[in-house]
Amino acid sequence: MESIRWLLAAAGVEFEEKFFETREEFEKLIQGGTLMYERVPMVEMDGMNLVESRAILRYIAAKYGLYGRNLKEQAWYRKHL
Repeated sequence: MESIRWLLAAAGVEFEEKFFETREEFEKLIQGGTLMYERVPMVEMDGMNLVESRAILRYIAAKYGLYGRNLKEQAWYRKHL
């Protein structure tokens, strides 16, 4: 989650972190279908629940213009994730 925090900060996005206090909270998200693949971290953004750190990073970078202006820049970015 640390790289996601850094990217959100670089994009100037304010965010709120929530942590599980009990195993039941985690299981409730799984049972409710909110936590895809039963994985964390999860980022709620634009009406979606995003999981998998690299997918989250790509989405945030693209949304805030930090992903690269062309394929060459995008390839460089992916190499450094």
